[in-house]
This record gives sequence, C-alpha cells and structure tokens, in this order.
Amino acid sequence: MHTILKEHKVLTYSEVWTYNSKIDIDARGYIVDMYSDCKLTTAKNCTNESFDESEPCVCFSREHSLPKSWWGGSDSEPMYTDAVHIIPSDNAANGERSYYPYGEPNKSSITWSNSVGAKLGQNSEYGSKGYVFYPNPDYRGDIARIYFYMITCYRDKNFTSNAQARRVMQYSNGVASFKSNFLNVLLKWHREDPVSDWEKTRNKRIEKQQGNRNPFADYPELVEYVWGTKVGQTYVCATDIDDVPLQTVHPKILRNGHLYIECNRKIYNILGKSIKQL
Repeated sequence: MHTILKEHKVLTYSEVWTYNSKIDIDARGYIVDMYSDCKLTTAKNCTNESFDESEPCVCFSREHSLPKSWWGGSDSEPMYTDAVHIIPSDNAANGERSYYPYGEPNKSSITWSNSVGAKLGQNSEYGSKGYVFYPNPDYRGDIARIYFYMITCYRDKNFTSNAQARRVMQYSNGVASFKSNFLNVLLKWHREDPVSDWEKTRNKRIEKQQGNRNPFADYPELVEYVWGTKVGQTYVCATDIDDVPLQTVHPKILRNGHLYIECNRKIYNILGKSIKQL
C-alpha cells in the first residue's frame, strides 16, 4: 500500500486554498471543519489581513492534522501539501490545537472547549503528562483513518522531530510507526465512528485533485488486518459470485503489510513476480 499511495501528485501550498472549494465544502457552500461548527465560506481564509485570527469563526486556516513540526517543518516534503491530512479549520480552534497530539483529555484538566465537543486538556496516556486535543467527535474516526493513511503513505519518514511527536510516534530502522497507547486511541476512534458518506465523498474528491485516495476510508476493515484484531490473518478482496470460474477471480491478499495478487492458483507480488508461498 505504501508503494501505491506514495505515487501521487504533490500539490503546491497555494493550491491548498484552491482545493478547499473542490474537496472540503458541503452542499450549502460552507467549509467542513473537523474542529468547530463555524459557517465559513472559501472566501474567508486567513490570508486576508483584516481578519482578527484570534477570534473564533472569523477565518479558516490550513491545518496539518499531522503537525508539520513533527517532521521538522520542511515544506519540501510531500506531506506538507497532502490533501488527505490537510483539513480546513477555524483558525482560533486550530490555534488551540497547536502541535499537540490527538487524544482524550481528562475532564478535570480541560482548558478549552467549544460547542461541538472539541476540547484541549491534559492526559498522561501517552507517557509523560501533557496536553492532547480532542476533535469534533463526529470526525474522530475520520482523523484516525487519516493517520492510518499517513503512516502508510509516509512510512519512511521520521515524525519524531519534537517532544510532542515523540509522545505518540516512533521511528526505527527507517520505518515510522505509532506508539502503542496512541494506536489504541486511533483504533478506538476508528471503531466508534465508522466511515460516513461525507468521508467517502471527500475521498473521491481528493483522488480527482491528487491522484490517490485513502484505502482505509474505502476498505475500513483493512485497519484490523494491519493494526487491530486480525493482524497476521489473510485479507482477501475478491469477487463473490458463485458462477465465476476460480481461475478468473483475482483476489488481493494483504499479509504483514504487503499486497499480493492470486491468479490461476499462483501468488504474485505487487511487481508481478511469482511468489512460491506466503
């Protein structure tokens, strides 16, 4: 999946504003914000100096749901403009989120919240005590699946450039991964908040602009095979029609993070090389 996902169009940062009107806008013409219920249009992005960006629901910014400081902030990296994880957000809410990891703050520690249930507070679930940000609960599953995409598409990138990142991410032998406590939160959110029609729509729109899509929004059951309760089991995505001869069905097999194709009772890797056995 990493091999497939990483081959996509890398947008420019200025194009991020443009695709807000093509990806992250609802039928009423409002920006879909995973942090707030602000009714902002595409004209109200925070490039206009007349906006008081500290006030809620005045303008929206380009939010890196996986903070850019986690990889060192370089704007030459492809994730800097990846449409999957850049989400428009009310600038005031975005400022509260800062570069803190997502999580579920303890009730007694909440320092900020809004009308849709987003909140900032402390929780020591990721090791050292620190702040975590909880998005609008209607989008917590979306956020989790965005992170599953990011760690797959950019598994060769180091996301541990600062202390906040190191609370939830790790990097070893050239491969990025989630720390176990953070992974448990993402899995919980993924299971509690299934893929919505909006998430499917957003995924299709991203493909039109960027050329790839989030497989965990298309096939949410994959999450369990990669990180959840079915790790090590074989995932088969194939035609389920009784009258189709076996030799014409080409199941896709996911095993230990690698994708294989079965054709005429033989197994091939993604490059087309025959594999004797999995």
